[in-house]
Amino acid sequence: MSGRFQGPVCALLLPVVLLGCSKSRGEHATLAASAGALTDVSAAATARPARSKLSCAELVPKMEEMGKSLQMPIKTTPGSWGKVPKEVQVLPADGKLCGSVDLLDQALVTSSLAGKELEAFYAPLFAKVGCAPFTCEDVTSGSMVQTRCTCKGDGAMGSVTTDTGAEAFTIAMVEGRLFKKKP
Repeated sequence: MSGRFQGPVCALLLPVVLLGCSKSRGEHATLAASAGALTDVSAAATARPARSKLSCAELVPKMEEMGKSLQMPIKTTPGSWGKVPKEVQVLPADGKLCGSVDLLDQALVTSSLAGKELEAFYAPLFAKVGCAPFTCEDVTSGSMVQTRCTCKGDGAMGSVTTDTGAEAFTIAMVEGRLFKKKP
């Protein structure tokens, strides 16, 4: 496995809680959002680096292997959307559903969408389930760029987060009292 891919896969593991990956024997790139390593960048100022085009058959084993190396076993259920609402279960033209990732019942999708194109595609879908506004921002760490989209509904939070090294993203909808709107 190349070092270029190992670190970015971490970006797909837990986008909702923004858990960063740390270096392990020099193999993994750091994506420590909680430590402030990622900063906002405007679309105009960012030339998005090329991401690898991978099939689900290539992406899923790499993710699962990365999880094992981080002592965070990951299981992907092929064909499943996890807890993503039916109204949001729509794929872009080049999208393929790889399945749901068990950590947060996130859907794993391969697609080249990122940035404002990703926001334009998913904002109306999340709005259908009352999760708005759905906004995206690009964050960067070194030469890696990641699109992070979020919305908040009554009792739920939605997110779409791209991988930094592969043309892929996760879609998640997490429910809980933490997300209840105040009266």
